[in-house]
Amino acid sequence: MKSQMKVEGLDKLQKELEKLAKKVDDSETESIVYKAAESIVTPAIQSKAPVGEGGSIRDAVVTKQMPRSSSYPSIAISAIDRKKAPHAHIIELGSGPRFDNFGRYRGEVSPNPFFRQAVSQSLPSALNFIKSELTKRING
Repeated sequence: MKSQMKVEGLDKLQKELEKLAKKVDDSETESIVYKAAESIVTPAIQSKAPVGEGGSIRDAVVTKQMPRSSSYPSIAISAIDRKKAPHAHIIELGSGPRFDNFGRYRGEVSPNPFFRQAVSQSLPSALNFIKSELTKRING
């Protein structure tokens, strides 16, 4: 038995989607996403980062706009610059017992998941910021 279906209003939906695409282009979306990462997520990571003598982990937190691709047009990240703080992953994840080349014990590091905690706590605020900025652009 065949079944038929008729969809009404598809042309109107197409026109509305085209209007929406004109109101918010990729560069605007990238700018909004970058601002959210830079003003909300990055400061949260910096505030949770452990500060040693040099403060290198806190100072190594950066915001970066990633290149566009067809499947991910607007990506901005907050990350640790490994050149400034190559040890950040050891602080975040911890380490087991470490030994030097002569077999001498060099200690271990307990995990301090500052990065994951900061991202988890700041993500809802960043998403709300993105949502409100996009809503402003769409509604005029």
